[in-house]
Order: sequence, then structure tokens, then C-alpha cells
Amino acid sequence: MTKVYKGGPRVPDKVAVDNLSLDVMRGESVCLLGPNGSGKTTLIKMIAGLVTPTRGVIRIGAMAQASSHSPVRGPGSRGAPARLGIVSGDSRSLYWRLTCAQNLQYFGTLRSGRWWRALSRRIDDLLQALGLAGVLHLPAGDLSRGLQQRLALAVGLISDPEVLILDEPTSGLDVLAVTGLKELLRRLLADGRTLFIATHDMGFSEAISDKVAIMQEGRLIAFDTVLGLSRLLKTQSYEILVDGNLEGPEVQRLMSTPLVTIDTLPGGVRIAADVEDIRSLYHILDILRQSRASILSLAKKEPNLERVYKEIVGGAGIGSIPGSLCRRDKAGDRDAGAISALSAG
Repeated sequence: MTKVYKGGPRVPDKVAVDNLSLDVMRGESVCLLGPNGSGKTTLIKMIAGLVTPTRGVIRIGAMAQASSHSPVRGPGSRGAPARLGIVSGDSRSLYWRLTCAQNLQYFGTLRSGRWWRALSRRIDDLLQALGLAGVLHLPAGDLSRGLQQRLALAVGLISDPEVLILDEPTSGLDVLAVTGLKELLRRLLADGRTLFIATHDMGFSEAISDKVAIMQEGRLIAFDTVLGLSRLLKTQSYEILVDGNLEGPEVQRLMSTPLVTIDTLPGGVRIAADVEDIRSLYHILDILRQSRASILSLAKKEPNLERVYKEIVGGAGIGSIPGSLCRRDKAGDRDAGAISALSAG
């Protein structure tokens, strides 16, 4: 799938999304990461049916959401959008002067196609499930940021969609609110829904995602589980705890070793080392042995998503990233894809 924004006489065309193909399986949670300007927002808008791709097609289940040969099926149209819910991380999802109940009534009338009694039952269920029953008569603008995000989530769920798209859902939330949001999203996953989340929050992504998609300069450069991506890293991380202090030339020798950091702790020292092979680790241990340091422990540290992301995006040129970073499920491995973004053949 490709999206090109046309320029003018003196402005070149801008390729926002470049020949991207992506399948999200039913019941799966995928987090979309990438630097600012990498094409994440354009991709989200195309999946949501707000922007038409220049080439290619997007399908929600078996139904085309948007393609280069057909009009965009926006959130207010019939068909695929009823299977799709959208939650924005900013003020675009809500009307501040309307109460919680009024926001849900308004968006429910637009999106769900339910009769009033069925819609009222749906609203009551969402208010209870998301902990909003006590504030249903308060204007959305008077709610805390965490409650506003819960209300935006309720709006996204009003049509009982199979697929939920979330754009920066943790923006402006404190730690407790993010924890509550993760619990809510895990409940949705347990209920069989599919989540596609654009975010910059690495910790949130690692906690909630089955897979991670990474974009750079409009291209999909990585798509796999965090564990799958971490196996392709050039270095392995180790943590060494030493009793007492390290002084003199030993510290200088360690600091001259690439990718080694030393932190002083109460009663000891912590050494973090990223090594490309086991010989580099033995070299560090040999320095400690020669200094007669008392090693308390040596542990291999599993890489977190932040480190994986930095190495993939910042540590390699876009043309040198191996194709194995983009893993696609084979047809038939799981249920039919909930979201398919396909390049033109």
C-alpha cells in the first residue's frame, strides 16, 4: 500500500507510506512504532477510512475499507466501519460541553445503527464496564485526563466493533491511568477483539502487544514479536555486580571497553555491558579478576523494546535492515486477518 501526497509547482510529491504490506490477525494486539514523520498517522488514517491510498487496498475482515480504486469508507458509512472503532489520544474524540451520556448517545446514533432501546442498553453496559457510571452527567471537559480517555474508549466501542484502532492512547495519562488503560485493553483482547495501537510509549507497547510494527521514512522496516526482533540484535546485555569499589586503572580499563557503563551502588558497583561475542565478556571478567574484585553475580539481561527499537531505527541504515525483520504469518496459521493493508500487485 502506498500513499503519495501531491506537491505543487515548486514542492515535490511526498511519499508518506511506501509500498507497505501488513496483516493483523483476529484477536491480536499490534503496536505501531516509529519516529515522528515516519508515516504512522497516515497509515492509521487509511485503515480508519479517512484517507484513500494512492495504490493498494485495506481490508477490515473480508470487506474493503479503502482502496485506490474506490471511495473511502469513512466512520459514518455502512459496512466495514461498523466493525471498526477509533480512539484518539487527544480532544478529537469527544465534545467537551456534552456529558458522558450525551457523547455516547450522539456517537452511538451516528455509528451503531441501533434502535434507541438497544443503544441505551449498550451505553449503560459501557458506563458500568469502564467505571463511568458515577460521572455520566458530567461534561467531558470537566473529567480528569484518565476519565476522558475512558470515555473516548467507550465512544470507540459504542458500535461493538471487532477491531479497535487507538492513536496515542497514553498521551497525557499518569502512571495509574496508564495501568488502568492496560487492564481495560487486556479485557478487550480476552473478549476476542483486535487492537491496532500507534504509540511512542515503549513500556506500554511491550506490556500490551503481541507484535510490534516499526515504520521509518514511510516503510515498514520491522514486524515481529519483541522476542523475535531481539534475537536479531548485534549485542547481548550482561549485568555484573561487584562487592566493594573499583578504583584506579581498573576503572579506566573497563570504561575504555565499548558499551560498558559503571554505576556505584551502596556497598558495591554495577557493571552493564553490551557485548557482541562471549570473548568480549571474558575480557571484562579478566579485568575484574586482575583487579581482585569480588564478583557477586553475573546475569544475562533480556533486551527490552526500547533497546530493540533504538538499534533497529537508529543503529542501521534503512537499506541495510534484513528482510527477516518483517515476519508475515503464513496463510492458514491463524484465523483470517482482521486488518490487511496490501500493496498493489
